[in-house]
Amino acid sequence: MFELKFNVTQLQELLDVGKLTNVFINPCNLSAILQQVSLQLPAGLSMLTGLTDEEMHVYYTAATVHNVATSKNIRLFVDIPLKAADRYFELYQVYSLPFFHRGINKFVMIDGEFPYLVVAESRQFFTLMSPCVLSKCTQDLYTVCPSDMVLKTAGEQNCLIALFLGKMDIVLKKCKRLMLNESFEPVWIRSLDINYWVYSLGTPTCHGAVPGDRTSSDFHVKLPKDVRWNMSYIEILLLSYTC
Repeated sequence: MFELKFNVTQLQELLDVGKLTNVFINPCNLSAILQQVSLQLPAGLSMLTGLTDEEMHVYYTAATVHNVATSKNIRLFVDIPLKAADRYFELYQVYSLPFFHRGINKFVMIDGEFPYLVVAESRQFFTLMSPCVLSKCTQDLYTVCPSDMVLKTAGEQNCLIALFLGKMDIVLKKCKRLMLNESFEPVWIRSLDINYWVYSLGTPTCHGAVPGDRTSSDFHVKLPKDVRWNMSYIEILLLSYTC
């Protein structure tokens, strides 16, 4: 336990926000406190990231604060999520892209049941997540979810898990597929860092770009002269331009 003194106004402002800020504990002091805490963690638990002053912004974002009143004082508690090997996952948003199936000469799209797949670091445990369940999680730099998620093993006969692991025999058995015609609406998915697009088209297409600056509500891109892309069905389009 660490003692920090605040006046009543400062404490009330902190509790109203419910978040830790560098006004109350500066990065240097917070780093020193967390380094002492990390030495007392049980085996299998670790801090979210490093403990240098430069990395304290992660803890300011993830931490929440609340208080408890005693007969002599008011105690402030700072809650910071910890990492555990069996409770640390990567969250993937699932997109279904139409693809051309040469065996039946048709466009096919896998009909997924859940738009999110949660994957353990070991790649041995998974869970499927709906938007409703995800709404119960706190999303920021880290997504913190209730600990009552039901985990599935890598051997589970499940479509999304099999797709992630590349087990095509299970994919063929468990994945529901929809047949499409060539007039389906093209699918474009842009990466969060705007470095590439994933696309699916009904027919091979050649796209050209007009020299100069092109601006949209989503991004701004400078294109050199004579830029042309030959696009065929489903691929990844890398962008080497400044967006």
